[in-house]
Amino acid sequence: MLKRLSLVALLALLASPLHAEISKAERLFMKNGLYLHALCFEDHVLHLQTLKDCGFTGVTWPGKSNMKQLGPPPGLPWCKWIDEKEYSITPEEEPYAANLVALQCKDEQDLNQPVHVAAAKKWFEETRKRYPNTILYTNQYGGLISDANFPHYLSECKPDMLSFDTYPMWETSVNWRSYFGDLQRYRKFSLGAGIPFATWMQTFHGENKYRDPSESELRLDIFGAWTFGAKMQSCFTYNAGSSSLFKKTFNGSGDTTIAPGYYFLKKILHESHSLSPYLVKLRCVDARWVLGKSSEYPWDVPPWAFDKDFPEFRGLTVKNPGKVHAGEPGDVALGFFNPIEGPDNERWLMVTNALTDRSATSCQQTITLNVFLKAGQTVEKVNRITGKLEPAKLKKVGEAGRYLLELDLSGGTGDLLKFTR
Repeated sequence: MLKRLSLVALLALLASPLHAEISKAERLFMKNGLYLHALCFEDHVLHLQTLKDCGFTGVTWPGKSNMKQLGPPPGLPWCKWIDEKEYSITPEEEPYAANLVALQCKDEQDLNQPVHVAAAKKWFEETRKRYPNTILYTNQYGGLISDANFPHYLSECKPDMLSFDTYPMWETSVNWRSYFGDLQRYRKFSLGAGIPFATWMQTFHGENKYRDPSESELRLDIFGAWTFGAKMQSCFTYNAGSSSLFKKTFNGSGDTTIAPGYYFLKKILHESHSLSPYLVKLRCVDARWVLGKSSEYPWDVPPWAFDKDFPEFRGLTVKNPGKVHAGEPGDVALGFFNPIEGPDNERWLMVTNALTDRSATSCQQTITLNVFLKAGQTVEKVNRITGKLEPAKLKKVGEAGRYLLELDLSGGTGDLLKFTR
């Protein structure tokens, strides 16, 4: 087991967490929006309109590509995993180079090993010369790189982005504790390095271990990552036979026959698009947890406590009106954000209902924030349907300046709030 507490000391070895400089990848996200990618296999059926209708902004190829499936050049934005000894895309991919948004060096290589770090370093140095406007990164499973070796990888390779995969929906249980622990770990390392991070959403079953997620579980998988500051999420997988989005009718049937999971994801990605213009301009500077009944904290995610530097947020209560979890309050995840650039009188807060269930269609909770505002201070909320930033519906109570803000959130869903001082 990794010793999560050692992160505090290790982060001191990195650059200041409050980087003034805006990284290359952050600027690209601010320009293009959140990246919502589908991992597609070149030998499976891919209907471009079906993919776009779901809300994906691009395609990631796990090695071999099939660019004709993206339509005429330059096609849809795309990413590709390439070998550490490859420094360029293929001649067949060149006509689509204008929409190449990211390149991933291999997948899940063990960067605790000096030989792999050396190979990755060379790959970054050579590939960066050829693709200066493309996000270059590696991906590891959540706990693969040790805390002790993470700073060495960052300083040697200087990736544009971090990325990890952790899949919490298992046949016999769920593993949110590790998932959010890995989110916290990557959030801290990316913040310390001044670069964003990406993660993978679970849209598959198989290996005698993993199962298709319910809607509330898929929501928490995705909104949880936004809450901790992720800027790119890719589904694993889209058109493979193990996908939860489509029904397998024959080998290679791909996205021909739609399954319920597709419609779950379509709604979630629509809401993610609404949050995108705001989240790409923010850095997650802290993440906290409100513990539900009979639950436990994720690894290294501390409980929420009043912060004198954010005095407008005084507390919260949680009410579970349903039968899931026997009506007892469930967990709540909190992400705290500062603008990457612009006015310093803003503080953003994402509040996510972390109550989920394997079979229930809704795990709604009412999360009530206790807010204290001085004259001239405001609270706004991003409408997850329209994308508009609207005045929050505050209920005045008690002393002057005291308000309650009720958020009715279905299981796994988060609301983004803006506090202006």
